[in-house]
Parts: sequence; structure tokens; C-alpha cells
Amino acid sequence: MKTNTLTKEQKEAWLTALKSGDYKQCQVALKSQLKGIGSVNCCLGVFAEINTNIDSSKMDVDTTSVYNELNNILTKQTVEDIYSKNDSYLYWKENPDKRDYSNVIPLIESLETID
Repeated sequence: MKTNTLTKEQKEAWLTALKSGDYKQCQVALKSQLKGIGSVNCCLGVFAEINTNIDSSKMDVDTTSVYNELNNILTKQTVEDIYSKNDSYLYWKENPDKRDYSNVIPLIESLETID
């Protein structure tokens, strides 16, 4: 059974980026542009952007290859759990303008690392 190969350094960098305010959260896409807001990313898109092992330049055109690269670090189940939390219909219904990743940070904080 495959396990996450997320390192402590990757996890800390990911959480730092999510909490920095430099990224705005979105749903349904790894990365997008929203009128009046600009560039937005789902939390997995942020991870892809900051991780040198993932070619994030493909996010706009080939999300499948980016998800495959994510699955080299995180298990498919972990990616699905994070994606589901990030895109939760109820969360976005209740917080349509809240783009601070507060709904996914606790889940990412709970992820085990290999070191």
C-alpha cells in the first residue's frame, strides 16, 4: 500500500504559503483567474507551485499530469480528501468570499511526514 512521501520541509513550506496571504483560495481548479480578485489557487495548486518536484506550469492546460505528480508525493486518497475539503459545497456556500484556506489548513497540519 502506497503511503505519503511528504517531507516535513514540504509540509512546513506548504502551510507557510497557505497562511502567508500571498495566495487566494479557489475551488474546482488548481489555478484560475477571477475577475476582481486575480490569480487564485486551490490548496493543491499552491503545493504544486511551491514544490520543485512538480511542473506547475501545466496547471492551466494539463491538470491530469499535475495530479499524477501530486500522487507521487501524496496518496491518491490524501489528494482526494484535501480536494474534497477545499471544494466543499457547504463551506463555499457559507463563506463565498473567504479565500484564506482556513477550511483545509487543519487537515494539512494533520498529515504525517516521512521524517
